[in-house]
Amino acid sequence: MVDGSIYGLNHKGKPNISFTQATLLHEEKVYFERIHLKLVHNIVKIYSGIDLLNKDNATIALITHGKFVSKYDLINLKWLSHVEYEDDIIRLFRCEALINYYPIRCQCILLANGAIYVNISAIES
Repeated sequence: MVDGSIYGLNHKGKPNISFTQATLLHEEKVYFERIHLKLVHNIVKIYSGIDLLNKDNATIALITHGKFVSKYDLINLKWLSHVEYEDDIIRLFRCEALINYYPIRCQCILLANGAIYVNISAIES
C-alpha cells in the first residue's frame, strides 16, 4: 500500500469488509486500461438477460434489455423481432411449463411490476 503494492478485496457480497481481508495482487493480473470498462459494466446494465436457443434449424439469441425482448439470428446475423412490454424486464429465466397439457422447457421474463410472461420465445412481434 505505502510501497506501491496493489491489493484486492473480494467482498463476496458481505456488507462488512476491512483491509485485513485484502490480498496482494501481482501486477500482471491488474489491467488498469480495462478498469473503466468494469466501472461502466457495474453501473450500466445494458442487458438483463441473454439466452441461446435452437429453433427451426436456427441459433437464436434471446436478449432482454429495458422493456424489450429481442431475437437475433446468429447464423444469418440479423434481428428477427423486438417485443415491448409494459415495464422494465428484471430477469430472463428458464422454466418448465405446461403448454397444451405437455410439459416444455421455455424462456420466461419477470417484469419490475411483478408480471411474469411464460414461453416468450414463441411470442412474435
